[in-house]
Amino acid sequence: MSIKTTLKTYRNQFVKTLVRSQLRNKNFTIISNNCWGGEVYREFGLPYQTPFVGLFLFAPCYIQLLQNPRTYLEQTLRFITCSKYQPANEARKQGIWDLYPIGLLGDAIEIHFMHYASETEAREKWIRRSQRINWNNQDRIFFKFCDRELCTNQLLIEFDQLKYAHKVCFTSQPHPTLRSAVWIEECKQDESVVDGGELYRIGKKYFDVIDWLNGGSGQIKLTRSASCPPTF
Repeated sequence: MSIKTTLKTYRNQFVKTLVRSQLRNKNFTIISNNCWGGEVYREFGLPYQTPFVGLFLFAPCYIQLLQNPRTYLEQTLRFITCSKYQPANEARKQGIWDLYPIGLLGDAIEIHFMHYASETEAREKWIRRSQRINWNNQDRIFFKFCDRELCTNQLLIEFDQLKYAHKVCFTSQPHPTLRSAVWIEECKQDESVVDGGELYRIGKKYFDVIDWLNGGSGQIKLTRSASCPPTF
């Protein structure tokens, strides 16, 4: 290993240690509509205290789940072969997406286990990680949303109106009337599944995750370029 490579390795390790030391709250649950939350735990080297890792939910299901998350998460997870969302069925049929397991909570909430190889793996990790949520400490539960997977302006409004102390919604367009919205300029709204890892990386420019998890707003004040679309 060259001296340059060694120095770079030490520098990266120092930066990682410094970043992790700034996080005071190390006991939290992130409920997220895609893999974004899992990236948080990985960056800080913490065990997953949430089952929302390696999966995604279509926006209508996610907002419905958030109306009463504990009730839904305590229901038995079963599996189905066909989604009620046609974009998912078409993508799976055409081979764009793998034939990953699709879970169902109650008769309504679909969980798309995109990064799981089998129903057995999905069920085992879902149950184990769900049991780590401390429902008795609401101040340690954080909610994240983004405007993908059949999201509408009405669903964004419904998320913004939820009575949760810690919530954030990443959007591809400015929404100045929504207090929880954080506009990510690099994002473009479409019907494809957003990579939660990529959203996490580019989102650092616009949102301070450490401040958010430590009890702050996470909001970062930015000067938008003149080329940015107008707010509405």
